[in-house]
Amino acid sequence: MVRHEIANFLKRFVVIYGLTMLASYGFCLVFNPGVTVNVVDYFGACILFSALADATSLVYLSRHELSGREWWTRTAIQCVLLELVLMPAGYDIGMWRGLTGGIVFFAIVLVVRFCVELVGYGQDYADASDVNERLRQRREERGGTHDD
Repeated sequence: MVRHEIANFLKRFVVIYGLTMLASYGFCLVFNPGVTVNVVDYFGACILFSALADATSLVYLSRHELSGREWWTRTAIQCVLLELVLMPAGYDIGMWRGLTGGIVFFAIVLVVRFCVELVGYGQDYADASDVNERLRQRREERGGTHDD
């Protein structure tokens, strides 16, 4: 179980990292096109943001399968935690200033979170399709065909 959770954490981290880089590039392109950033500092900031963002997903850990209500509650908590962690971090490294910048940054964090969920859903859908195909093949090999 722990190995599975670590694998999920790492998969999410890679997705969050890529989307963070894309979002920060877009944010700077629109709001500060003349900005120059040290590449090492930029990658470091993206790694920090990704790790902080992914750490908030720990609220989903549970010893039992979450009910729909528990999942939605934890999703709301995770969104609040995400903003509470990333808003000050973004401000500290100069990603946003002022009310307008804060609102835009807040929205971008939510958009990136939504995109991470979409990518995760796509990965889960592909995994489920593969498992279902293998199960179908096993049934056919055993001679039983069930069109469930």
